[in-house]
Amino acid sequence: MFSPRIRLLLGIFCVYLLTVTTVVIVTGSRAFVVIILILGPLLLYPAFRFIYLRIFKPFTSSAKVHNEGSIPRWSRSEILATCLFFFLVILMFIPLFLVESLSSDEPLGIVSFGYNLLGSMIILLVILLVVDFGEILFSVSRYFVTERNKELNYVSLLSGDSKPKALIALVLYCILLTVSLVLSYQQPQVINTDIMLSKFPACLSGYKIVLITDVHCGPLVGKTQIEKLVELVNSLDADVVLLGGDMIDGVPDQIGSIADPFENLKSVDGVYYAVGNHEYLHGSSGPAWQSYFKNLGIHGLNNSRVSLPVNSSCGSFDLLGVDDFMGFPSMENATAGRDIANASILLAHQPNFSTQAKGKNIDLQLSGHTHAGQIWPLHMATLLGNTYFAGVYHQPEGSQVYVSQGAVGWGPRTRFLSANNIEVITLRRGPPDANPPVHFSVIWAFLAFPFAGISLIFCCFCGGPARRFIVKDESLNV
Repeated sequence: MFSPRIRLLLGIFCVYLLTVTTVVIVTGSRAFVVIILILGPLLLYPAFRFIYLRIFKPFTSSAKVHNEGSIPRWSRSEILATCLFFFLVILMFIPLFLVESLSSDEPLGIVSFGYNLLGSMIILLVILLVVDFGEILFSVSRYFVTERNKELNYVSLLSGDSKPKALIALVLYCILLTVSLVLSYQQPQVINTDIMLSKFPACLSGYKIVLITDVHCGPLVGKTQIEKLVELVNSLDADVVLLGGDMIDGVPDQIGSIADPFENLKSVDGVYYAVGNHEYLHGSSGPAWQSYFKNLGIHGLNNSRVSLPVNSSCGSFDLLGVDDFMGFPSMENATAGRDIANASILLAHQPNFSTQAKGKNIDLQLSGHTHAGQIWPLHMATLLGNTYFAGVYHQPEGSQVYVSQGAVGWGPRTRFLSANNIEVITLRRGPPDANPPVHFSVIWAFLAFPFAGISLIFCCFCGGPARRFIVKDESLNV
């Protein structure tokens, strides 16, 4: 009755609809699920179909057609490949809806597997596109070198469903995914950076800040990992520890115990905390989490400031902190009564807050939020959405902004061309570097733009409508 292509599409949609309906009944997460239900198939079907045709389809054999003009039935291998494909899709999406309903001090296996599988699909898509690009370049170069007088074989050039290509893509995928997950689940790399401030007291030169952002402890980052993170930070002998927001994913009553190890953080001048946007998600709020962290002995910076070091006979600097954009940030409250002759450091989760801080005599802003794109080529979207991306930036008025890549990835733990970091920032007196080094992830972020453009052309021309006119082999139309 229906062609294999229509049956595949209907099958994906029915399984998706059944899964979402079941989760709605179980969890009651109606608003979020309705959005996913409407947008999900439209956004994800082309990507999943591309993966199915490139990875699963080459390992199947088509059923024979006995009667001319009849619709071919699926072969056994096609049925098995499609069932495996649906099974992986279901495993990928169930955790997205159940994660907030599952309460545990450690990540559950099905949740971690589903999120990481979803994140790895981006890596797989990149690999498939690169393999296709490589085939095109090889075929074109061969044409110009050895077959200039022959017609270019578009069928071999654009078929894209060969078993060797699928095997190459799978091998590359397994290697990159393994490296990504191993690095992502290791302790964050400690990044040591010296920052010069012209107004910083000379007697305090060498003052050491440890900056931690974007831990996202909760259903995907458990208590054990927080304990190891605290142990790492305590080994760095910090003068002060700053928590730069997005420390939590959830509400205090459900997952607060996961954050309890933070009370063991140690430094000379204490631990200070400014909330991020994720403290306002999942039905929680920034003030609720600041109250929780206050009970752990951590000082909240909510549109306020303190003078550090706590006990200093030779000078001090101002540490300011503001609420996230999802709350009620106020630079006016944070800077009220401040002596602008003192050096100042602003803790603000989002780099975009630098526009609000302009003209407020801020010497250094410390932020996170971007994760440096986390999974390439998503660097491109992150770069477009943020004033600053990663590393140190010198602003025209003389102030500086430092953006951390974050201690942990958000959602999928998978990282690709970014890294888990905590920062040891050593403050020294002197003129700021007007041309700080460019962070490696910024280079990759700009390279994502031509990659996206080439991919769009490839998908629209080589794999899209034009292929119907170029490819003469009807067996390639799926």
